[in-house]
Amino acid sequence: MAFEWWALGPALAGALAASWVMMSGVESTSLAGLGLVPGVRAVTDFIRGFGLGAVLIGSVVVVMASAGWIGWRTGVWNAQEFTRAVLATTLLFTLAAFLEELVFRGYPFQVLAQALGPRAAVLLTAAAFAALHGANPGIGGLGFANTALAGILLGIMYWRTYSLWVVTGAHLGWNWLMSFAADLPVSGLEIDTPSYDAWIAGPDILTGGDYGPEGGLLLSLATVLGIAWVARASWLSRDAAVLELRPLPERT
Repeated sequence: MAFEWWALGPALAGALAASWVMMSGVESTSLAGLGLVPGVRAVTDFIRGFGLGAVLIGSVVVVMASAGWIGWRTGVWNAQEFTRAVLATTLLFTLAAFLEELVFRGYPFQVLAQALGPRAAVLLTAAAFAALHGANPGIGGLGFANTALAGILLGIMYWRTYSLWVVTGAHLGWNWLMSFAADLPVSGLEIDTPSYDAWIAGPDILTGGDYGPEGGLLLSLATVLGIAWVARASWLSRDAAVLELRPLPERT
């Protein structure tokens, strides 16, 4: 998603306000019915989602490094600068992940699932998710397809849990590890990591080129495997607290 970082706060506030209006004013239920119930389950979902997103991207980075297609040059270490960068990047990526998940796997997803069924909701929101990234630097056909696959992965996770916490965690783990930890472009967008720089020398068709790993076939494979896994993973289950609030697909 290409945006100005300063606009994240207002955009998220607007998305939350719109979601609250639709859920309370139109659907006569709580905003938490989108999958935002607080508590221990929320923390657990977020952590598990973060781990899944980080593992999927981490596997791609490990393969690239093992093949000699990626490496890192160290620079001057500055602990204070690095700490500031960790905090700032984590905050920015958390806001961005939550905003995108609220917009794509929140109220619109539930409306589509209620009207057309879960498969249509997953596919349509994934297509819209990819389209939003269509103007990002370096995107090509494979990058667009991989972004849609990521949307399918997140859509299935949401459908199986009704938890915006788990998909926000997965989204954050994916972006944070790829951008800050590995110092690679995320959907064509680059944020510099202090103290070291990544270099990429492998074939673009596999490593993704300027779009980052999301533009390569290694990411395609990892995401397809991730989709197959989350479709059956036993730890993904619907939050009983959300079900009590009667999500829209459960009203049909």
